[in-house]
Amino acid sequence: MSSSQSDESRRSLVEAFLSHPSRFPGWSATTRRRLVEEGRLVHVARQTVLATAGEVPEACYMIMEGVAAATTPTHQGADFLPGFLYPGAFLGLAAMFTDQALIQNWYAQSTLKALRIPRRTFVECCLADPKMALFVLDTLVGWGRAGAIRTAHLIHADARGRVVFALLSIFEQQPMTGDRHRGHLHLSQNDLCRMTGLTRQSISTHLRALRELGVLDPESTRIVVKSVD
Repeated sequence: MSSSQSDESRRSLVEAFLSHPSRFPGWSATTRRRLVEEGRLVHVARQTVLATAGEVPEACYMIMEGVAAATTPTHQGADFLPGFLYPGAFLGLAAMFTDQALIQNWYAQSTLKALRIPRRTFVECCLADPKMALFVLDTLVGWGRAGAIRTAHLIHADARGRVVFALLSIFEQQPMTGDRHRGHLHLSQNDLCRMTGLTRQSISTHLRALRELGVLDPESTRIVVKSVD
């Protein structure tokens, strides 16, 4: 495939993603055109670090395929993982509106396809497009609400309650196909440790109990939700 054909294929792929009616309804043609022309499609290997705490990022990432995450380092040396970002989400959205250094590490949880959007492009499009600005505000409000709920559970729930809350939050966030009452959760016990502050031994104990209760599939070696009732 020639370079021009490759560029045209990339443009078509990004245009189709941005134009999907359920993702960014009402965004102007000018906004979509600038994002296509000034953004760069990147393919990222699993566990690749995209930005680190302490730096000022010059771009955000629109997730198109795969899963991304942002973790917050703690003084104890562990990283806190609030959740994951799936296709249609923006990694680093809030950081585009400040010159302050990051307090999080951004990385690819899985193999990732994303549109890298320069800070200037993202901010100028947001300021010029009311529908995009509303999307950004709605996203930030949603993160704030989710953070408040998550904090309450981490402070007041017992160990099993933390595990259940983490599983349910991921179950509700990630795209599902077929029966939503039975879905593979793309996370490991280490991920649950970082989400709950619990040890691997504690996580293992509570996952085993949830399998015995029928909440998780007892026949699978992976974390598979069987019922959310």
